[in-house]
Amino acid sequence: MERYEKELRTGTLNWGLLHTDKFWKDNFMTFENKDFELIRLLIDLLEADDSKTVAVALFDLGEFVRFYPNGKYIAKRLGAKKVAMKLMTHENAEVQKQALQCISKMMVNKWEFVK
Repeated sequence: MERYEKELRTGTLNWGLLHTDKFWKDNFMTFENKDFELIRLLIDLLEADDSKTVAVALFDLGEFVRFYPNGKYIAKRLGAKKVAMKLMTHENAEVQKQALQCISKMMVNKWEFVK
């Protein structure tokens, strides 16, 4: 978790072991610390200039929503859904894809039925 937090605080995210399904399965509960401070930082990165950072942040937010109980509500309350919706029309195709997947995760109610 320290590595993840350190990367977040640099303001630049890159694809790697910290941005995977397994990482989120193992660590999703730690994101509630300090009133979801790391999720707030992740949401701030949705407005970064670097497209890769934005795409990775969208992926991570989607995974938080998928694994954290009541994650959809938390993401919406913190403003993530509104920003992610705008990013579906981003000029970068990878950002568009991750925004669409993130929003989809925010809308699905029963993950056990999605394969």
